[in-house]
Amino acid sequence: MGVPAHDQRDFEFAREYGIPIKVVIQPRDAALDAAAMTEAFVDEGVLVHSGAFDGTPSPEAIRTISEEVARRGLGQRTVRYRLRDWLISRQRYWGAPIPVVYCDTCGVVPERAERLPVLLPDDVEITGEGGSPLARHATFAKTECPKCGGPGRRETDTMDTFVDSSWYFLRYASPRNTDAPVDGKAVVKWLPVDQYIGGIEHAILHLIYARYFTRLVRDLGLAPKELPEEPFARLLNQGMVCMHCEKCQRSHAMSKSHGNTVDPGEMIGKVGADALRLFMLFLGPPQAQFEWKDEGLDAAWRFLGRVWRAVQGVRERAEKGERGEGDATRKLRVATAKTIARVTEDLEARLQPNTAIARLMELTSALLEYTGGGEFDAPAATEAAEAMALLLGPFVPHLAEELWETLGHAGDDRVLDHPWPAFDASLLAGQQVKIAVQVNGKLRATIEVDPDVSDDDLKATALAQPQVQNFVKGATPKRVVVVKGRLVNVVV
Repeated sequence: MGVPAHDQRDFEFAREYGIPIKVVIQPRDAALDAAAMTEAFVDEGVLVHSGAFDGTPSPEAIRTISEEVARRGLGQRTVRYRLRDWLISRQRYWGAPIPVVYCDTCGVVPERAERLPVLLPDDVEITGEGGSPLARHATFAKTECPKCGGPGRRETDTMDTFVDSSWYFLRYASPRNTDAPVDGKAVVKWLPVDQYIGGIEHAILHLIYARYFTRLVRDLGLAPKELPEEPFARLLNQGMVCMHCEKCQRSHAMSKSHGNTVDPGEMIGKVGADALRLFMLFLGPPQAQFEWKDEGLDAAWRFLGRVWRAVQGVRERAEKGERGEGDATRKLRVATAKTIARVTEDLEARLQPNTAIARLMELTSALLEYTGGGEFDAPAATEAAEAMALLLGPFVPHLAEELWETLGHAGDDRVLDHPWPAFDASLLAGQQVKIAVQVNGKLRATIEVDPDVSDDDLKATALAQPQVQNFVKGATPKRVVVVKGRLVNVVV
């Protein structure tokens, strides 16, 4: 960018080669000394050492400087999209046939509507020789020209699967409709898609193509104008799983070329599928990059052993019909209600399975302590154990069903079919504090959280509120300000 004071890459380059660094954007509440800076200042501020633009807020300066450049005839403002030419056709069998026929007389002719769809043959031979297998098929390529009826040759390339996946969410709203590719009423009812999960590479490929198809469908009149322009309401980009590479002694994303992959079958044989699932989900937030270390497998396996012992302890004491409504019992009821509330929020609002598992570890410890103590109330302990089994269902489904059966449920009464556990909100009264959530200084929502909630968790909860998302509209906030115990202000 050529601005060493305000771009980290330029800053490091300038320091390495002794290039002077000049500050042209100052923070609003401080003055930067270029000689003392240890990193680039990349936040918003006001312009300095910029002539007539001194004192201009940096976001506004982008517009005013661009306008001045245009006024002087030195350039003009423009918007650039980083969309590259799309490789729409592939030389392979698997894909959507391209409905085009080549005729020596008529040239390139689109297939007639009544002869659509063009279907792939079931008896194609896959040889791996290169080129489209369809081109070697005895009859697929031979057809008649849709225009003159003479001999024609069908296109043997197939469309890239991005073509399908860029509009399949529209088709899913009415998959059995035989009259049109899209049912207008259905897509308006069901769209936008609530949650999109994909790799970071989708940000500049699939997401853009999906927007293109959505607007194309609307502009062609295949769907009403009420169809949202943005097909996906919420996005989660999952992170990469890395592992140490013996070849170069560095950490890389898992791949065969680096020789740093793991064999899931071997790990399942050692600790079971549930422990492996739990370990993977507990490694960190799904959008983060993390390094794989086998040592965590044993910890996951030991935790599941603690869960089993806790539930067995409840079953054994509950069979005796013990009752006791003291402080310990009330403490367990509160812990159960709090765990249900927090796990529900972690999964539904925040998409953070790792923190949900941490909550269940806390409840396991509380349950072990309770069953090992003097006071015991069978209904309260059973309620906690059943909540544990149900909440563990998404993470360790096999163990969850075993726990559920241990607690007296059998036959068709399974965790898989049972409703998500509810909790008594009155148990949390006084246990949580109300926090105001603002967007650009205006109140948009209120949330209830634990008094000791971390700033990061508080920010994530605030940003997950639908009322907040309506105003953020998918943009990355410039900053999120937390006033402990009082409010969260999202600046966009």
